[in-house]
Formats: sequence, structure tokens, C-alpha cells
Amino acid sequence: MFMTQRLEYIDQLKGLAMLLVVIGHIIVFCGLGYDNIFIRNITMMNMPLFFFLNGLVISEKMSLKGLLRKTCQLLLPFFSWGILMTLYRNSTFLDFLFNYWKYGYWYMLVLLEFFIAQVGLNNINLLINKKKRWWIDVLVFLLLYQTLRFSARFISDEISVLIDYWQFVAYFPYFFLGAFIKRHFLIDKMLTCGNLIITLILLFLLPLYMLWYNEMYISIVQMVLPINIFLLLFMIFGLFSVEYNQSSKHRGVKIVMKINAILSMIGKHTLSIYMMQFFLFRFINLETLFSLLYEGHNYFAIFFISALIAILICYLCMLGEWILMKSQLLSFLFFGKNM
Repeated sequence: MFMTQRLEYIDQLKGLAMLLVVIGHIIVFCGLGYDNIFIRNITMMNMPLFFFLNGLVISEKMSLKGLLRKTCQLLLPFFSWGILMTLYRNSTFLDFLFNYWKYGYWYMLVLLEFFIAQVGLNNINLLINKKKRWWIDVLVFLLLYQTLRFSARFISDEISVLIDYWQFVAYFPYFFLGAFIKRHFLIDKMLTCGNLIITLILLFLLPLYMLWYNEMYISIVQMVLPINIFLLLFMIFGLFSVEYNQSSKHRGVKIVMKINAILSMIGKHTLSIYMMQFFLFRFINLETLFSLLYEGHNYFAIFFISALIAILICYLCMLGEWILMKSQLLSFLFFGKNM
């Protein structure tokens, strides 16, 4: 399979994850709040999928220079947009830093922490696992993961909020899974056995989803279920990109390709969309409409309206990025681009 194909469907999946993030935020901030069936299902998958995809494209041989460059690319937008959002909300920068969700920008800080942790894991593997035995990788990860969970009791609440410690612990397995698949060159092998893997995932998916509503199993299922869902999406998008191409004349394939083109465009601009979206939600009020639709169980209508608005927001954010990128200084400050 060609690398361009691979990057293309990863961009499509990033676009899908970004759309789900924006849809979720529209429902939370502009409509129904947190306590509804949409948020329960969307948040189960959107950020885990994002972190999995970032793990999938991390460089195994990232040098210290590369890590410093990545730090600049993530921290500069984190602080620049954080300062803007602080002014926008009429709060203080300390309020931003010690807010559990960093006004929505926690993702950037946690992603940087994942890159640092993965570089550390790679260096450990160079010492004890030069032959890339998969089970050693898994054992090292499990040891680190349990150490992180155990160490939480010794970290103050203020420090854990400042460094987004609990988000780091919660999402690290998904990032590691992506990095693990890339490290062991499993993508082509997975797609070769695509039909079998999809069948197995579907067999487990429904029972896992039913167990998700059982409090007894929630701690295990809430980690395993998202993995099943985004691996299913990964297989479907990957197989489609391999089996079909732009020359296909089938109408259904052409429609899917147009949708994938939109997702791919969004996926290539996730940073700008993620950072700018929060400035737009204040101008949208769907509380009355969504409450009426929700009471009438018109769930599809809520999702459809949210999706349309989310696509519009994504394109507005891409327009904002295009304007800011006209200035080298602004592109450096807000997107971490080289000057």
C-alpha cells in the first residue's frame, strides 16, 4: 500500500474525530449540556481516536532536536490561544492554567506529554528490546501505566490539574496502541486480514456496548469499547482507500469519496479548528430547539443539525487559519510554524 494512501485515510479519520469533537461541543455548550445520550457516546470515542491516530504517526526515532521542535509546535499555540481565551473570558492566566480542562486546550498539553513519554519508552526499548519483541513492549507499557496510576496518590490536586495528569493517564493507552501498531509494522498486516478483523470486532462490539451500561464492568469496558470502535473505523477507512480509487465510476463510491475529501481537508487542519472553535460557540444558542427535539426523541435531527453547524465551524476556522498564516509571526505564535 502506498504511503500517500495511508496518510490520506489517516487524515480522513482525523477529520472524523475533529467533527465529532465539534459536534460534542455544540451539544454541550449550545444545546443540551453534558447529561444526554449524545455526549455519553461521542466522548467515548472522539478523543481516544485522536490520540490513537497521533500515536500512529509518531516517529520512532525522534531525536532530542525533533522533540524540542514538537514541544515548540504544541506549547506555542497552547499558550497563545490560552492567553486569548483568558482575555475572551475575562479571567486570569492562572485561572486558565489551573482549570481542569484548560478552557478546552488541555489536549495540546497532554499530547506533548505523550510525545515525551513515548520518546522515553523508545529509549528504554533500545536498551532492553532491540529485537522489538511485542510482548516486552506490552510489559514495559503495563508497568509504566500501573506506576502512573499508583503515583497519582502522591501528587497534589493542584499539580495534577496543572499538568492534566488524569487526562494523561486516561488517554495514554490509546496513544500507546497507535505507536505500538506503527512500531511493529502492523498496518499492512491488519489490512491484509481486514475482513476477519472486522468480523471479530463486530462480534465483540454489541456485547461490550451492552456491558457499558452495567456499572460493574464500566472501568474495563470504557477502555476496551472505544478501542473496538476506532479500530473498526480504522479498518473500514483503510480498506476503502486500498480497494477504491478516484477512477471508480460507481455512484456510491463517488459519494463516499466526496465525503472522505471533506474529512481529509478537516483532518489536515485539526490544530486551527480545535483552537478556534471555542470562540464561536457563544454566538450559537440551540437550547430551546434541542430540548424540544430531545424530548420528542428526535435524536437524528439533533445530530444532523449539529453536524451541519460543525462543518460550517470547521470551514470558518480554516478561513481564520488562512488569514493568520499570511503573517509569519502570527503563524509562529498561533500554529507553531517555523519563521
